Amino acid sequence: MSPGSVDAIILLGNSPCLVKKINQIERCLEQFYSLLKPGGCILVDERNFTYINELRNEILGGKFRYSGKYMYCGSAVTGRPVEINSPYVTFGYFRKNGEFVGALEMHAFKDGELAEL
Repeated sequence: MSPGSVDAIILLGNSPCLVKKINQIERCLEQFYSLLKPGGCILVDERNFTYINELRNEILGGKFRYSGKYMYCGSAVTGRPVEINSPYVTFGYFRKNGEFVGALEMHAFKDGELAEL
């Protein structure tokens, strides 16, 4: 794909949240923007980090809304925040019997933070 070649880019799953450092996130966004034609746009599927940050204590206490529709883990594994330490959220993934499967740490963007970058 060459610079200035696309009208729009869709970032599903808010992929920038998987990059650890702000300067690296900015660099990723610059690279995405370089692919856009003049007037092009980037659409971002933002995660529910506002909800997670605002209800930190309740979520860590076991009250995490998890429908299983959006963060798909199949029917044998569920995911939930196990650590919420701004600016990061760590999701733990567990089998139905409670066995820990793995974890994923993400940069939990605050409202408007990604747009500012």
